[in-house]
Amino acid sequence: MTQFVASPRSEIIGQAIMTMAESGGVFKRRIYDILADCGIKNIEPTGWYPVQFWLDALKIVQHRIGANTLFLMGKEVALTAQTPPTVNSIETAFAMFPAIYSMNHRPPQAMSWRIQKLGEREYRLTNLSPYPHEFNRGITVGFAEKFKPKGAVLSVVTEREDNETADYHVMW
Repeated sequence: MTQFVASPRSEIIGQAIMTMAESGGVFKRRIYDILADCGIKNIEPTGWYPVQFWLDALKIVQHRIGANTLFLMGKEVALTAQTPPTVNSIETAFAMFPAIYSMNHRPPQAMSWRIQKLGEREYRLTNLSPYPHEFNRGITVGFAEKFKPKGAVLSVVTEREDNETADYHVMW
C-alpha cells in the first residue's frame, strides 16, 4: 500500500493509538495535539478511529518532529507489547506480525507483512501496510531486540524502500 494512504473505511482501535502516542517520549503532548488537529480527540481504548486520521497525524509527526521519533515510537511499542507465551523467539515474533496488525485494525488486513526466512538467523520482512517506513523499522528492531538470544548481535538494515513497501533485512 502507499505510505500514509489507508484503505477506505479501515479503522484502528483506540488502545493502539494511545500506546503509540504514549511512547512519543518528550513529544507525547505534541503528538496528542497533532492527533486532535487530525480529528482524533478523547481517545477511548475500545473505540475505533479512521486509520486515515491516524496516518495523517503520523505524517505530520514525521515532518514536524522527525522520522527518528516515528522509529522510537515503533520500537517502544514493540518492546512494551504484550505477547502470548508462545512468542519466545525472533522467529515466533515475526510470524505474529500479520496477526498483531489484524487484531488492531478492521477490517483485518491480511497482507500487512510478508515474512521470508533466508537462513538460520536471517529474515527479510517486507512491510505492505500504509504506515511510515521508520515506524515499521522501529517495530522490527524492537521485536528483534526483545526476543533475540542472549549475547546475540542484531543487525536490521533497510534494504529497499519506496512509496509502497519497505524491506528490512534482519540477522543475529
